[in-house]
Amino acid sequence: MTLTASSTQSEVAQIPVTLFSLGTAYGTFTWNGTNGLPVSHRIDIPLFSRYTNLRLFFAQGGLDMHSIRFRLVSTEL
Repeated sequence: MTLTASSTQSEVAQIPVTLFSLGTAYGTFTWNGTNGLPVSHRIDIPLFSRYTNLRLFFAQGGLDMHSIRFRLVSTEL
C-alpha cells in the first residue's frame, strides 16, 4: 500500500496517519511539512481474506491526500 500526500505546514510539523487492519493498529505513516509537494510512504500489508477491512485514522488536520494505491506483492500464504 502506498499513500501519497502533501502538507503546507512547517517542516517541523508531524502529521501522523495510523493504518488499522481488522481493527488492530498495523502501522503509522508520518509526514512533515512538504512545502505542498507530494510525498509517498509505503508499507506491506498481509491480507488473509478478501474481506479484510482497512481503516485510516487521521489524528490531526493539515494533510492533503493525493492517492492511495494497492499493489499485489505475492499470492503465496
